[in-house]
Amino acid sequence: MREDELRNLFQQEAKAIPVRPMTWAEIERQGVRRRDRRENRSRRVHKAGIGFVAGLAVVGALATSGFVSPAMAEVLHQIPGVGSLYTNYAKQQEKLATPVSTAPATASDVGFKVTRAFYDKNRLVVYYTLTLPDKDVMQAPSGTGDARNGQLWPQLKLATQFLSVKGKPVQFNSMLGDGEKKMGANTYSGSFDVEGITTQLPAKVVLDITAEQIGTVKGKFTVHVPVSSATTDAKTTTYKRVVSKTDANGATLTVKQVAVGPLNTAIDYEVTQPVQGNTLSDPVSYDLQGFQFGVWADGQYLQEVGGGIPQSRIEHGKRVDDMQIEYVTPSKVPTSIQIRPTYSNIHASATVTPVTIPLTGQFPIAVDQGNDGVSEITKITFQKNQTIVYDQLSQDSLEHFPIWFEDANGHQYKDTVKRTSDGGLIFPPMDPNKKLTLHTQKSSGDDGRSHPLTGLNMTVPLK
Repeated sequence: MREDELRNLFQQEAKAIPVRPMTWAEIERQGVRRRDRRENRSRRVHKAGIGFVAGLAVVGALATSGFVSPAMAEVLHQIPGVGSLYTNYAKQQEKLATPVSTAPATASDVGFKVTRAFYDKNRLVVYYTLTLPDKDVMQAPSGTGDARNGQLWPQLKLATQFLSVKGKPVQFNSMLGDGEKKMGANTYSGSFDVEGITTQLPAKVVLDITAEQIGTVKGKFTVHVPVSSATTDAKTTTYKRVVSKTDANGATLTVKQVAVGPLNTAIDYEVTQPVQGNTLSDPVSYDLQGFQFGVWADGQYLQEVGGGIPQSRIEHGKRVDDMQIEYVTPSKVPTSIQIRPTYSNIHASATVTPVTIPLTGQFPIAVDQGNDGVSEITKITFQKNQTIVYDQLSQDSLEHFPIWFEDANGHQYKDTVKRTSDGGLIFPPMDPNKKLTLHTQKSSGDDGRSHPLTGLNMTVPLK
């Protein structure tokens, strides 16, 4: 993910970043072909119980999970205009974390100790330290880490069922983690985030966290961590506002509850729709994996940071999907929440056909690419060492089919993926006297891109 995309995702919460607010049109355009959010989250659920996997703290994953560890925050802080935002988010999260007084789990001179924890009944963020007295017990591949930021190859491997209460597993949607960072002689620190806890837990509870390996030392390392949601509960305002809208397809969107916390805002949704049958596998108008909820608080766009796994059932001949999605809490206490859902058909399959346009020397050349709109070739400059094509892309989409040229002999000239300083596309040299033709493709039919569900737009008053 590029730096500008990251900035767009979180710009509303970054007070120090001088950018204008995102408009609905921009959010909608960003949603083109972005039907992967629910699918990505489903894949994360599959991985959640496997163990502490290295490499999940990727910038793109962080953007959708809301999890920023201290080590990753340091890396992100180096990105201009983005680092300050992630650092601020991580600092707020750490500020809300409470110190934990618990005995470490040790064996063979290695140790695992939890020092602080953030807990709000939906999410658990664990800050821990490891004791690794000898490089010989450190996990490969390097054992020396990345010299640029002190990051190590992850040394903690959690058990498959690593989170439990009195021997009973705690269920959750996903877990993201980072490696550790050297803090001192033989001491390393790290953190991980357990998101979307579905097991009903009390405000105060002792969680058992079990690792099966520290460095190269295998065993059972269990720490007993007392946590409390009192800090976040005291700063959270819950609004039980039942607001519903029904569209022409008979689908009803209901907002059952909005909980505005110091870090995240959780919205409880329910989607009810007629089902052609009596089971969850029977057809409905909308596959929930294609839903996107655009949310604003008094006109301020809220970035989604977690949740979204539906709990589904058949009730009175209808399919009912309940889900909770978390967003970054806005900088000011909102008076209302505006919700504008969009939908993309994840089962769509558009028809793609070839397009051939002879070059006659007349400009502009209209290039119809179907669902991707009509672009224009405004000028072509033929030079000895290259050909420069000037284009004006349609604003209907963020994606376009590539173009190429062919001469009378069938030789193809493809884009070099380079542009001139004035924006021209650079192609190999071509002879304009060889009956050149422009080639591309166009798509028609439903190609799965997002479109607004205006019949389900709603405003939820919070005052």
